[in-house]
Amino acid sequence: MAAGVGEQWLTQRSTVDARGLPAELDAVEERRARRLRPDRRAAFVVARVMLRRVLGERLGLAPEAVPLVARCELCGEAHGQVHIEGVERLWVSVTRSSGVLAVALTDAGPVGIDVQSVASVDAAPVVDVALSPGERLQVEGLAPAERPDAVAAAWVRKEAALKALGTGLRRSPSDLEMMPLVGGAAVRGVPDLQVADLGVGPGIVGAVAVLLGGVGTGGPGTDERPRVEVRPHEGEILLDAEQRDQ
Repeated sequence: MAAGVGEQWLTQRSTVDARGLPAELDAVEERRARRLRPDRRAAFVVARVMLRRVLGERLGLAPEAVPLVARCELCGEAHGQVHIEGVERLWVSVTRSSGVLAVALTDAGPVGIDVQSVASVDAAPVVDVALSPGERLQVEGLAPAERPDAVAAAWVRKEAALKALGTGLRRSPSDLEMMPLVGGAAVRGVPDLQVADLGVGPGIVGAVAVLLGGVGTGGPGTDERPRVEVRPHEGEILLDAEQRDQ
């Protein structure tokens, strides 16, 4: 099976002009932004502007014309996984965490992206609630100094994978087993779900997952596993354009 291509944009910019909101946002996004506290509002706005500019370039539309839809399957509110209304074979994912904003885009299948700091994952009970029994054994076999990085990397891979599967944390992360835990690109039992690590920066881990072909099974009659090629881009370039236009 041919490799899928996932593109990702990263930035550590999380400030916007607090006096107003960028014109790219639609009415739903503006209402959501105004309900957020200032620090969360800034991260949301910057991530949404970056997403709209990425998609605007890809679709040949003005950023404000990109038909984005986000709706929570549990409460019906306008948050959660983002979709492009009326556009087939193009999937996006957004994450805002640890001072990093990231957007993933691909035409290979449903995509998920996640970024976290190693320190924040290390402070949470991730080993007990997110790792499978086999993965916990792998962690116990590592040197103590290696464990925080390995667990954090496994966590963001699982978060990205659950986003790509469309379940989020409604499905237990311990249900997914990375193969292997350290450096693993595949998920046991879901051969078309492929995961790639992102180079983010010291103390930060990230991953992108793509469900290739939009299905959860591998190709018939072959043991060859698909692979995801990640093409990184600098999100600051798009945001600098946004600043010039204001």
